[in-house]
Amino acid sequence: MLERVGISEGDIASTTTDSGSNVRKAEADLDAPWIPCAAHALSVAVRKALGASSESANQRAIRVAAGGRAARRHIKACPNPSARELLSQLRTTTTFFKHSDAEAHRLSAIIVSGDTAIRGLVSEVATRWGSTYLSLARLYSMWPRLCYCLPLDGADGGPA
Repeated sequence: MLERVGISEGDIASTTTDSGSNVRKAEADLDAPWIPCAAHALSVAVRKALGASSESANQRAIRVAAGGRAARRHIKACPNPSARELLSQLRTTTTFFKHSDAEAHRLSAIIVSGDTAIRGLVSEVATRWGSTYLSLARLYSMWPRLCYCLPLDGADGGPA
């Protein structure tokens, strides 16, 4: 394969990949040292700590085959109670605004001094790196608007 693109095995000093067994197996034939991808390892560690899915590629293939393409990845419970509560409220709040156009419009219509950008909350995506962080960052940046919009006690069915 390497010869097709004009690379000899001697030109390779090392390989850097994620820890997927399929990739590791493919690079096992090379005589170069393997260096795990630090960004991927950090992402996996954070996702595991926050309770995101840690299924393997084989587990995913079996799950998708059994449930079709619409099958959703299971998000495990976060082992940290405070983070678990924060993520639960984040998901509830995001879902509330994603499922109610009227509430989303009401949120975007709130004028906050120094914040003129109109944007919505961001949902987590189990297969996208950093989506939990992006979702939390957007929640934080929209907090002044959310304080005007959300009920304090959840009495009208919205997030408490």
